[in-house]
Amino acid sequence: MSNKVSTGFAAYSDADLEAKTQFIIQNMTGNAVFPTPVLTLESVQAALIDFQAAVTALQVAVWVQKMYATKRK
Repeated sequence: MSNKVSTGFAAYSDADLEAKTQFIIQNMTGNAVFPTPVLTLESVQAALIDFQAAVTALQVAVWVQKMYATKRK
């Protein structure tokens, strides 16, 4: 069996990517089929947390920009 990288995630929305990642973590945790995944589930969980923080930061930045633009009118 060879390891293959999935590139299909590029088409996912942020929310869908977050949900899919949570699904993957949940279903791989304790799964005997994946005793030692190439990426540890802890590293995937940490990446998910970083992703969630980045999405939140972007949402806040967009909100601030809109508020600033509205105030300038």
